[in-house]
Amino acid sequence: MSAMMSISILVAILTCVGAELCQIHNANDLTNAKVCTELELYANDEVMKSPLLFDKIRMATTYRHFELNGTKLEKISEAREVLLPKGATVTILDNANLQELPKFNIVDANAIKLSVIGNPKLDTRQLLMECEKKRCSQDTLNSIQVPYSCRAIAPLPATCRIVFGTIPLHLHHYSWGTIEILYGTITLENSQLKRAPKLEMLEQVIQLKNTPVLVVKNNSKLEEIDSLLDLNYVIIDNQTGPVQIEKNPNLCIGVNHADNLFVKRYMKNVDPCIYGRKMVEVSENRKARELQEGNVEPSTGYEYETASDYEGDYENTRTTEPEPIEITSNGAPPAPPAVNFLTTEGDKNPEMTTVDQNMTRISASEVPRVESSESLVVITKTEIDGTTESVTSSTTKKQGGLKGFIEKILPKSGSEETYLFSSIFLLSIGIV
Repeated sequence: MSAMMSISILVAILTCVGAELCQIHNANDLTNAKVCTELELYANDEVMKSPLLFDKIRMATTYRHFELNGTKLEKISEAREVLLPKGATVTILDNANLQELPKFNIVDANAIKLSVIGNPKLDTRQLLMECEKKRCSQDTLNSIQVPYSCRAIAPLPATCRIVFGTIPLHLHHYSWGTIEILYGTITLENSQLKRAPKLEMLEQVIQLKNTPVLVVKNNSKLEEIDSLLDLNYVIIDNQTGPVQIEKNPNLCIGVNHADNLFVKRYMKNVDPCIYGRKMVEVSENRKARELQEGNVEPSTGYEYETASDYEGDYENTRTTEPEPIEITSNGAPPAPPAVNFLTTEGDKNPEMTTVDQNMTRISASEVPRVESSESLVVITKTEIDGTTESVTSSTTKKQGGLKGFIEKILPKSGSEETYLFSSIFLLSIGIV
């Protein structure tokens, strides 16, 4: 038997000699003349508000059951030391003025329940060190607040800067804007939010062991969590999944955070954004239905969410109905940027779609309309023999030259229809 355990047992024996147990359930129990050395204190509202409470409990040297909730006390004991015997339960919750705890002596760390949370002026260092020394479980340690921290409640007292616990962002409250440091977890679950709310003053989130530091789950409309990616996360336990992000179908990582080390390490399962939108692959069994509804560009296998889906959150930068390509007086369309549909063996792109080379006719009214950007060209709604095609490909630097080239290899006579078809065909096979 260790010397420390022997001392604890001796203290317990000496304490029990001549001990006076007080069981305080209601205000009447505060009026008897007994001097309490052992306590069983229960959180009755009248008891917690009574001016007699401190005098009744101040000399107790053993707490068997101790609940102190929502009082105005600044301290709870004048004893040199307070024993917490096997099976003891201590709950000290939301006491705004409490500054001091007695020196606690834990007899059996495996048979004790502690919860000390939400006391913003309280220094808990001695209790934390005692609990670590006696090898309390991690769950027990996680239920003892860091010094001078508030509990995550709403509204939060205006003086709170350090919060201990879990902040549920889907229940966002304006008073959380004063939080600077969080010991615990940020969660965003089962919401209809499109953006994660920003906690204006929050700078650091410190993980509690055996708990995640960030949980983002089951948010069907969530598009971005940029406000959460700028924070400083302190990860102390990588074994229990410190970051849990899943089942957010519209969520993507913007270019501003693509190189963020936290993102690279813990958010590998979240796709990058493409032009501010997430490109969601449409399953085969949905394509036909979506195509009928006009929500999917034909044949691409991808769904592009439009600005109207975002209720004004973004400026509509996509043209729903692009203007047709202008036909010049000689019947030729202006030369578009060259599009390379052919790949070498070492440069294959599995997402590239080739044009059907069995095309037979195309009229001036059916010239493909082009939406272009710096690195993407999407040809949409091209009618080819009654079918609809869509092509997505990367652009090249090559420009123009179409008209002169066609005039060299085609007869100068011929219909406008033949001329236009030849232009599109040569583009499709990569000659021009």
